Amino acid sequence: MVNTANNGYNPLWNETFEFTLHLKDQAVLLLMVYDADWVPKVSARTKLAYYCLPVRCLRQGYRILHLRDPSTVGGKEIPMCTLLCKFELDEVTSTRR
Repeated sequence: MVNTANNGYNPLWNETFEFTLHLKDQAVLLLMVYDADWVPKVSARTKLAYYCLPVRCLRQGYRILHLRDPSTVGGKEIPMCTLLCKFELDEVTSTRR
């Protein structure tokens, strides 16, 4: 879990993540946005929004991800709620025999 400063409407994480995938065609990227103190005493980590897609659909470069509401059936898109992400994809060839 990554924390951000309490700046309200425009949080900035500036984090980098690296993953090694062994079954790229079956892998799914799930990004969840939580608020630890949005509703005290209800949950230690309240789910605010999410974005999910198969890794094979990712393209390199900057992408705007439209976040969805986890409390609705089918995850309705939340208006004006997006993440700006930069994706860099590197293919690694296996040296196993």
